[in-house]
Amino acid sequence: ARGNLDRALVSLGFVIGKRVDGALAPPDQVTRAAEALEVGPNAVKSAVDRRPDVRSASERTLALRASAKEPYYRLVPTLSAQGQIRLTPAPLPTEKAVDESATLALTWSIFDAGVRYTDRRVRVAQAESQALDERLLKRSVEADVSLALASLRAARETFKAAEAAV
Repeated sequence: ARGNLDRALVSLGFVIGKRVDGALAPPDQVTRAAEALEVGPNAVKSAVDRRPDVRSASERTLALRASAKEPYYRLVPTLSAQGQIRLTPAPLPTEKAVDESATLALTWSIFDAGVRYTDRRVRVAQAESQALDERLLKRSVEADVSLALASLRAARETFKAAEAAV
């Protein structure tokens, strides 16, 4: 693998093991862009806001919190209505040609053996766990951005030292 890499570098114009003489080349476009980059105090916050995985985690947390409210809605009685019409194309003299019926039902589950409240506790625990995962993700993004900014500062200082040494 090392031989293949060496051959690829030589074919691209890189000479391996040759001593470099003369002045260093001026900074390329990437170096100039890195030098010109001004990092403001909101760099970490804007990086967190732009990440789709952080946004997804935030939306999931909101959804789980909303879902945790649903078991309380089971305390409210349920009202249902049903209507039915039956047509008989050729009725006998003792039958009706059209038969209609309507049903209105009110259901209220007063005691459900604690299922409603257990479900609520489970959903609240899931929402809290997701909120902690979201915080962990945000902290890891903040740490990554801070590390990248520190690396950029160190690279700038190294570049200045190299220029001064040349």
